[in-house]
Amino acid sequence: MAEVIKKVSLTQFLRKQPNFLPTSFIHPGDGDASLQVVAGEKVKTGAKPDVDEATNGKTFKWVFVAAVDDPDTRKGFVSNEFLVAEDTSVAEPGVAEPFAPSVEKAVCRRMCHAGGVECDQSGLPLCIGFCAKRRAMERD
Repeated sequence: MAEVIKKVSLTQFLRKQPNFLPTSFIHPGDGDASLQVVAGEKVKTGAKPDVDEATNGKTFKWVFVAAVDDPDTRKGFVSNEFLVAEDTSVAEPGVAEPFAPSVEKAVCRRMCHAGGVECDQSGLPLCIGFCAKRRAMERD
């Protein structure tokens, strides 16, 4: 088979076997996590033949992939429905930021009062957990 570069459209865990069930996710050796390819990442296909699996009235096509930037370690089977052409635009996963980069004292004070949290004499909330930026605000 010819090697073809594709792009992952949605982050996928790599599987040892081309089966939907039982799952056979590949662990990096420590058993704490499973190896994966990330949305937007380029992968090589074609090292092994594709495998069709009929499960519960649906057919899955499993494709053997190897991450372009780490082909010796990150390789395994993923579903064909999450592979697109190399030149396809794919939204890459962002980093979740649960808290605003900065919080003004007045905004934090209003949020804490709304939550029933009282403030100290300087106007800072007495709770530490409610406003994650309290320590940073104290330095301002």
